[in-house]
Amino acid sequence: MTYVFLGPSLPLAEAKKILEANYLPPAKQGDIISLVERENPHTIALIDGYFFQSLSVWHKEIMYALEKGITVLGSSSMGALRAAEIERYGMIGVGEVFKLYQEGLLDDDEVVLVHAPKEKGYLNLTLTVVNIRFTLKKAVQNGLITEELSAKVVNRAKSLHYTERILSNILKGMPSILQSIFQSHYHDQKKEDAKLLLQKIANKEFYTTLTGSFSYSSHMRPLYYQERSVGVDQTKIPLATIAKYVALHHPDFSRLKSHALNRILVSVLAKLLQIEVTDEEIE
Repeated sequence: MTYVFLGPSLPLAEAKKILEANYLPPAKQGDIISLVERENPHTIALIDGYFFQSLSVWHKEIMYALEKGITVLGSSSMGALRAAEIERYGMIGVGEVFKLYQEGLLDDDEVVLVHAPKEKGYLNLTLTVVNIRFTLKKAVQNGLITEELSAKVVNRAKSLHYTERILSNILKGMPSILQSIFQSHYHDQKKEDAKLLLQKIANKEFYTTLTGSFSYSSHMRPLYYQERSVGVDQTKIPLATIAKYVALHHPDFSRLKSHALNRILVSVLAKLLQIEVTDEEIE
């Protein structure tokens, strides 16, 4: 089964016309590793993810999915950025935004925007620098503006905080033709890339080869054992939340905690003595 993390890059109704899949909200840290453990997906498409509202989806959890033999693709926004960063480990990047990240021509915040909540269809409330770039590039190609003016607008947009990237702020004091270009010839490259990714999955136009190896780290373990979510009555609850509840309400918490610490000490001692210990022996 294919799972797609999608938000403001492409309206859900349009996405469903291209590909039948399980569509999830933009990814945050812990979501991919939780999905892997909960659903064992065949394919994961990462399009949108959170940058500042929540901790971003982590490279290691994508690599964990790849190591499990799951195909992971990325485009448009967070997906394009992560694909460029860990392509060598087997993640597949799709689209023009991915290519620019791959070539080191974009900063992380150039795909970031402010959007409405899911209930409002993730309506875009600000502009992304990357879409501004592609809109102006086409205007230059059509002879509407000069490259110098295009660069000036991009620099203005980049100088603004992502929450302030609205057209009136970006074009303040600029030639009036720019207003017309953005109103009549706006090019949404993030949307085009998202559509392309879904089309490739629908047509099975991709392949992946794991070229790196995955290993746990001291930072990965807390993600796996604390931030991984489990499904309970249609609600996803992080393991850390369950642990906190148990600590407050379970009458046997002290015994459980002592037992868990003893297991850890046995494992650490075995590692120090270079002894291979099975799960049965630990029990």
